[in-house]
Amino acid sequence: MAEGISSEYDTRISLRSTSDRGDGGGDRSSFGQRHGDSTLPRGEDTRRDRASRLTGEVCVDEFTSMKPRIAIPLPHSGDPDYAERAIPQYERAIELSGGEPVRIPLDRPPAEVMKLIERCDAVLLPGSKADVDPAKFGAEKHPKTESADPKRDTVDELLLQDAYNMRKPVLGICYGLQILNVYRSGTLLQHIESAVNHEVGRKVPMAHQVEIEPGSRLAEIVRSEAIPANSSHHQSAELVGDGLRVVARCPEDGIVEGLEGTSPDHFVLAVQWHPERSFDEDKPSQAIFSALVEAAKAKHGELEGEFEPA
Repeated sequence: MAEGISSEYDTRISLRSTSDRGDGGGDRSSFGQRHGDSTLPRGEDTRRDRASRLTGEVCVDEFTSMKPRIAIPLPHSGDPDYAERAIPQYERAIELSGGEPVRIPLDRPPAEVMKLIERCDAVLLPGSKADVDPAKFGAEKHPKTESADPKRDTVDELLLQDAYNMRKPVLGICYGLQILNVYRSGTLLQHIESAVNHEVGRKVPMAHQVEIEPGSRLAEIVRSEAIPANSSHHQSAELVGDGLRVVARCPEDGIVEGLEGTSPDHFVLAVQWHPERSFDEDKPSQAIFSALVEAAKAKHGELEGEFEPA
């Protein structure tokens, strides 16, 4: 992750630009292209372009009065019933935390997706029934690895490209943690073999404990170094991606349960459990969403200042 926000608001977002290396990250120039993913049109998300669109299509006064807008991609492109069941919990958690959720469709051209993304202040990457294509991190497919969702991956990559270039806050949940880690050149453990049942799902509200690194952003957010968590996954981060660090693990087996960015000026957080499911009754879950929305408010205020008319 690059330190700070560039003073030049005409940074180009070619899909795998040099600026995408971020916090000392590796070159991701072929992450989307080598798998046939759509590439982002050059120049779509410049600061100058966004300012002109905001002052043209959206009144500046309207922009400055909006709640922070959180982009959330639909969870899955191939199962609309699943997607429609899953996304309302994320949206509700954002709304109750003071933000405005913005659904990002998975079936639109990249240029159209970017027009939606560029007006958002933060990104929430939700869970999915898919697994990340192991070819993206140079591995053979495990027999228990589920089918990939290329459309979801393409949109996630566009969201992350924009978030890293523009220093927008990011929260990844479950699959969202995994795609974030792969995007940052990390790898995944494709199937967990453990005495802990990480796939237990909704039938067990709190499946295991999570130990959190003292002094981490996550520990500050949840105000604890150990919390109970639900669990609905069979994969996890293995080698950690560039500009990320492990901040939470399951103590019984060491499985990675939380990642965060290493750059103090960019809010990047990902958890392997589902705080949206436990939002109503669990203070740490509420705190995670509140932290994202507060970070989005700060980004919104920054953009508000930049787009004020002269």
